[in-house]
Amino acid sequence: MGEDSRLGSGVGIEWVSLSGSNLERSLDFYLGVLGLKRVGLTGNAVVLGTSLGKPLIILREKLGAQPKPPETAVGYITMPYSCPAEGS
Repeated sequence: MGEDSRLGSGVGIEWVSLSGSNLERSLDFYLGVLGLKRVGLTGNAVVLGTSLGKPLIILREKLGAQPKPPETAVGYITMPYSCPAEGS
């Protein structure tokens, strides 16, 4: 991390939990576009991760969920994404 990081050395994000109004559409994106793999199920959620089984995202369906207007958002997070090749 850069010198301006507020998290400090050795601190990172292991996985995130996201909810949306349409689980199948979300799965199409994360599996098809980003290439993540299903690595588990927990209750009403799907756990997605690397081909080596490391969990990265927990997706939950929240029926009737509506996007928040941009002006009410606290902030946006941009994360770099890379998966090691299998066997690396």
